Amino acid sequence: MQTEGGQTNGDSPSATQASSPPSGDNQGLQPSDGAQEEQETPETGPVRREAADGLDDCQGYSVLDDALDLTEGNHPLSSTTQGDTTSWQMGCEAMVSSGTSLGPQNCYTFPHTRPEILSPTQAAFQTAALAYHSTPDSGVNHASGSLTLRWLDLLIGDATLNYGPLPELEIGPDVFGNAVTQTPASLDEAVTPATNDSSGVTAQSAYLQERLHNKGGSTGDKHLWQASEAIALQPQEHILFRHFTEHISRWMDLFEPQRPFGTLVPHLALHNIGLMNAVLALSARHLRIVNSDSPCNAAGYRPDPNDTIRYYWKTLHYSQKAMKYETYQTSLELLASAIIISSYEMLDGASTDWEKHLKGVFWIQRAQVIHGDSGGLRQAVWWAWLCQDVWAAFREKRKPFTFWQPTRSLAELDPNHLAARAVYNFAHIVGFCAEESEPGNAALNTQKAALLLQRLETWKSYLTVEFNPLPDPDSEDDKTFPLLWIQPAAFGIAMQLYYCSLILLHLHQPCYGGFKEYLERQKTLKKWARMVCGIAMTCTDYASSVMSSQCVFIAGMVIEDDTQRAAVLEYLDTCNQRAGWPGYSLGRELSDMWQAD
Repeated sequence: MQTEGGQTNGDSPSATQASSPPSGDNQGLQPSDGAQEEQETPETGPVRREAADGLDDCQGYSVLDDALDLTEGNHPLSSTTQGDTTSWQMGCEAMVSSGTSLGPQNCYTFPHTRPEILSPTQAAFQTAALAYHSTPDSGVNHASGSLTLRWLDLLIGDATLNYGPLPELEIGPDVFGNAVTQTPASLDEAVTPATNDSSGVTAQSAYLQERLHNKGGSTGDKHLWQASEAIALQPQEHILFRHFTEHISRWMDLFEPQRPFGTLVPHLALHNIGLMNAVLALSARHLRIVNSDSPCNAAGYRPDPNDTIRYYWKTLHYSQKAMKYETYQTSLELLASAIIISSYEMLDGASTDWEKHLKGVFWIQRAQVIHGDSGGLRQAVWWAWLCQDVWAAFREKRKPFTFWQPTRSLAELDPNHLAARAVYNFAHIVGFCAEESEPGNAALNTQKAALLLQRLETWKSYLTVEFNPLPDPDSEDDKTFPLLWIQPAAFGIAMQLYYCSLILLHLHQPCYGGFKEYLERQKTLKKWARMVCGIAMTCTDYASSVMSSQCVFIAGMVIEDDTQRAAVLEYLDTCNQRAGWPGYSLGRELSDMWQAD
């Protein structure tokens, strides 16, 4: 596995200084010859230093400098963030205060357990504070400063501050869905399952390995925080579960042809109460805001406004209990829960709340050295997270959190990975636009922009025939935008991101050629905007609606024609109704921007 610094990950990552000679596609960064490797000893533990984001950096997680090394052709992204964000708030339509009664809940049983275990929906609440992980009674050793524990402390702390004491769930002797409860202290006496699959099947593919039943990764204490039998869902829960599997997972899997969010995650959730509640919370929230005419509206079912927050609380409660098991802290179930919770905040559109969750997912991935080439569900989570983070970074005028540098060149990528690399390139552009221009640095900024432009054009030179538009019978000269039908949808989004990258890059470049150059630049910007909108007009599927609307918003910033502006506003409204995102109107915001000009 490669670290975010581009280094091979062994038992523990080692510190590196990222630098490399320029390559043909200007991609992978290798450790410099002078990189110092610090040894980890049992007595001292890993050597740490304070990073720009306020976190203690372990070896191998060194944050790259913001400045581009122009002589060596490196394009690092900084993980530096702007100040502290405000306290986290849930975007549930019906806000539940600490004094609000949620009413009685019926008991629900798993068929395989004794005594009764409560369902994702039907759980009895009693007012009690949900303990922090760092408290003495949490059963967790917080001395290691685990980034994963920080993520959960962030969620619990903000929820407690906003809503008062969270309800403690009365779920019988075991929160995990098994009849016998065991603590970490009893693990030595417990009988652990067999370490290998009974079939003896092994796989090198991460996508296949994580799907094998009772694979080697399921050893240790994993059986203590998993339900031994599949969770039985009530009818309304099944609607939410299916809505996630058939609809919401599609935009989370946009750049993953294996679709792990739509295939693997539902099976993981069937044996994990925390992940199941996260899935149900996101689905309930989405169905509360999606237009009733949308084809993904689950036959018109609208969950109770209190259901969303109930599911959310249960996810926190389960994670707080399960975090004492080391296997859970690095599990696929926790990783999937984290990105699904982040998606929940994305639907609400509260930038500060969403940004805190995005940084929390970044902490978890950083702790496990997860990146865009990790393979399997971990890789899918990383790309889904990056798609969210680049938009949040663009909105907040900050740099994306990631500082991963790919080690695979463009020549090694297949078309699907080439499409995903467009998101990575766009993150670099957003990071460049977030830099504050200082007097006297115009020449340096111009050189940086030139290197980024070279990266974009190199990426384009590797594109395969699938990225070219297919013939569309509705494509006529009198159309407002030229219809560009590119399939699959992820490839069309990749091209939209490419043109948006060019737009943002040129908007943030100084213009030295006077009025003539300015006019030529405006003409070029409008041409790129037409390309973005032309692709968007053929993106009528649910999966691409979120990112396509983001790209159209960026393109709309440089459009001046009234007819084209009206078409942009209509498209943004259509995407909002189709996808249920965002909770605010991008079209109204764009209209205000046009009027201000």
